[in-house]
Amino acid sequence: MSNVIWELVPNQGIRHDKTEVFFGMDRPSLRLMLQETFGEPQSHMADEDDFETPDGGTLIRLRFDGDKLQDIEFLSGNLHYRGVELHNGTTWGEIEERLSSFGFSFHRPEFLDDGVECPELGINIATRSQVGGDRDDDTIEWVITSVHFFK
Repeated sequence: MSNVIWELVPNQGIRHDKTEVFFGMDRPSLRLMLQETFGEPQSHMADEDDFETPDGGTLIRLRFDGDKLQDIEFLSGNLHYRGVELHNGTTWGEIEERLSSFGFSFHRPEFLDDGVECPELGINIATRSQVGGDRDDDTIEWVITSVHFFK
């Protein structure tokens, strides 16, 4: 299960094959749909569900406003956009070079405290060093997409 590839769909969410996790979807439907792949979600906060594959290869946190999906935190696994790996052991230097070649821009975050935002893709990308890890580690810690990035 750790080799499952998710695709970023800019300003909409993520998908794998026919499984779409898009903003505005309701929590009960998402739980039911993702249960087959991930099992029961873990909920550490009232407005969040963590979905982790049994082998630990993929970890996705979904955050809700009421019952509607508003944030997707991709914390572990394979997440691609146009052939560019955005997470799984990738470094900021690799991502910045590849996405910049497509014409995407990056700036300091407005919605979150850490990472950089890419407004065209509606994402925030943070490295381990940016979130308090080894200051020289530019390995990706998270990719977050949210309705707050494109409102």
